[in-house]
Amino acid sequence: MRVTVNVPDDIGKTAEQVAKQAGKSVSALYAEAIEAHVKALRRKQAIEAINSLIGKTYVVPDFDEQLKKMRRESDRDFE
Repeated sequence: MRVTVNVPDDIGKTAEQVAKQAGKSVSALYAEAIEAHVKALRRKQAIEAINSLIGKTYVVPDFDEQLKKMRRESDRDFE
């Protein structure tokens, strides 16, 4: 996909230098940066979703035993 973006001159120059040092194109560098940013955002959102459940969930006291029983009774080998 072709995308046009305007970045401040100093960021553009830094990107060119970093890309050259890494032996890759500026486009590849920007793509990697966007991918890393999106991954970090998704991780943050997942952590926030998990944190929102703290104190709102209940785990039965014998959860481990129930899980082992379900695994034994299933057709999948977990051990």
